Amino acid sequence: MKRTVGLVLLGLFAYLVFLVATFPAGWAYALAKPHLQRAGVALYQIEGTVWDGRAGRVVVRGQHLPALDWRLHPLALLTLEGRADLALGGDHLRAGLAVDRNLGLSLAPVDVHWPVPELLALARLEALQLGGRLDARIERLRIEAGLPREAQGTLTWRAASTRLPVAAQLGDLSLELTTTADGIQGRFRDGGGPLGLSGTLNLDPQGNWRLELRLTPREGRQSDLGRLLAFLGRPDGQGRVTLRRSGRLVPLF
Repeated sequence: MKRTVGLVLLGLFAYLVFLVATFPAGWAYALAKPHLQRAGVALYQIEGTVWDGRAGRVVVRGQHLPALDWRLHPLALLTLEGRADLALGGDHLRAGLAVDRNLGLSLAPVDVHWPVPELLALARLEALQLGGRLDARIERLRIEAGLPREAQGTLTWRAASTRLPVAAQLGDLSLELTTTADGIQGRFRDGGGPLGLSGTLNLDPQGNWRLELRLTPREGRQSDLGRLLAFLGRPDGQGRVTLRRSGRLVPLF
């Protein structure tokens, strides 16, 4: 009798594991939909399971994004954390995501390889007429209360170019991010191409940011690039333009 009861309980447990392991992603989304809608997130063309699935289209606050693939790590739930591997737009963006018990988000690492024109199309900014490719390797990105708290990595705009108001090649441009006690610090550099770039980006824990850029046309003020920079600000004797901007980030959630 005990053996029979044990076999029945084992069978029920195995069936429960099977149900959990094969729980359809569409059903899970239906349960979570009210919460996602409040955050401005909608998924479409959902396939697979809650553990290993795909959404053919993603909309975040009215912004349309390409297909999202995910693979959850169920063992992380034992520590009251959520972990997943994400891929957006195929190989355009891959990231490891962790959500802790305080709803803090950590992305580590993040790899991005995305043509700039496609990014502008997603943001409905095609009119900027920029070319090149964004390559990024972010070792760690921490988000709390909807604001970035930590960032470590490098973003590079390769073969940067523009068509408006004049066509110009800019070269490779990069932003290196680090975290200090004062917040996230960024340093701009160029790769020795037509545009000389230096400057800083500062983001404090409250979301206040300050940007200072120094842009220099290496081929002189009368070059196509020199004329382009003149649209952005008053150049000095070497054609260098200094831009200073500041503002405050809106929390993501």
